[in-house]
Amino acid sequence: MPPSNLICACCNKSFKLNMMIKCTVCMKAFRHLCVNLTIDEVNILNDQSKGHSWSCSSCRNINNQINDLKKLILSLRDDIKAINGATTHDPKDSFVFEELIEEINDRNSRKRNVIIFGLPGHDQADVPQTRLTKDKSQVVDVLKVVNLNVHANEVKPLRFGRFDQSKCRPIKLSLKDEDD
Repeated sequence: MPPSNLICACCNKSFKLNMMIKCTVCMKAFRHLCVNLTIDEVNILNDQSKGHSWSCSSCRNINNQINDLKKLILSLRDDIKAINGATTHDPKDSFVFEELIEEINDRNSRKRNVIIFGLPGHDQADVPQTRLTKDKSQVVDVLKVVNLNVHANEVKPLRFGRFDQSKCRPIKLSLKDEDD
């Protein structure tokens, strides 16, 4: 047989069951006046067939904190999704970026190149070493005119295109420094 009296968790006094209400969270009993309820409200809340529940102020505060934390977690989850969505990169973007880097590297490698037009070519019958020596001396002469003192051993001229007796092929020259 259940006890006829319960001790109030608020005032620590013993009261009859019909004057008490139990918290459905912590299961502590409270006298109706300690929690500002009337006897009629206690009877309605204690009627288990209606499916009502009641929680004390401590449990309501904890419940509110839990609900606030749930909202915060959902908000943080949305923020993380937004950040992840912003940081996903498109393979097309990386391809464009790689092409840009290649272009910059290519330009940097060509910074020291000079193309000289109009220097007369030599006879195709000349030995390649002879043609190279003549091209070097012509290039060194041109560089002296533009105040660049370069020794013939530092110059490696390269003629573009196929040999044609009627045309002068341009010469590509790579300098040691881009400041030259």
